Amino acid sequence: MTTTGNSKPNTVFGVLVTIFGIIALILSLWACFLVVVLGDDTAVVLLNAKGYRPAVFTIQKLVYFKGTIAREGVASRPTTYFAEGKIGDTTENFSFLGAYVKGIPNSREEFESQLSVGQELAVLYNPDVPKSLNTRVLYPKENFQKYWQQRWRNIFLTAYMPLGSSLFLCILFSFLVRSWAGLKFTIGSLLMPFISWVFVLSRIL
Repeated sequence: MTTTGNSKPNTVFGVLVTIFGIIALILSLWACFLVVVLGDDTAVVLLNAKGYRPAVFTIQKLVYFKGTIAREGVASRPTTYFAEGKIGDTTENFSFLGAYVKGIPNSREEFESQLSVGQELAVLYNPDVPKSLNTRVLYPKENFQKYWQQRWRNIFLTAYMPLGSSLFLCILFSFLVRSWAGLKFTIGSLLMPFISWVFVLSRIL
């Protein structure tokens, strides 16, 4: 009777280890996605924050690509839009348009109704950021550095708080059933975030 009674909670805890372990593996992919897509640009800006100076960006061309939905054999593609232009004699792309564009334009016409060729825009500019990155020209956000620091904190919390909570519960229940499964799930769940940071650092350093 005692053995049967003890085996029931152990079975439940064992199932919970697996459930939270699988959730952690899924969330590790989510964390990897956030860091690669959003953390990349944010890290670049914060590392080079002191080099940004006010400048004037003159629009020479507006570029717009409508996003597509994934279908058989074709991956989805997000809507992409930016301005090509000049700061002084240097040709630059301006992707972080901020309040100059309201929301995500649904069409080229909507995008071009908000900006026009020849228009001059106040920006923040850092020519020391590599040309291969799209953070050389930024919208002149008030409290610029504070904004990007908050953006970094939000990315970190969104990426790692759910993952950390799932791993904590996985390890806790694994400890209660004296299993190594929690450790295995932890190692597996941290692999993708580690790879994402290697990718990001390889681009910005």
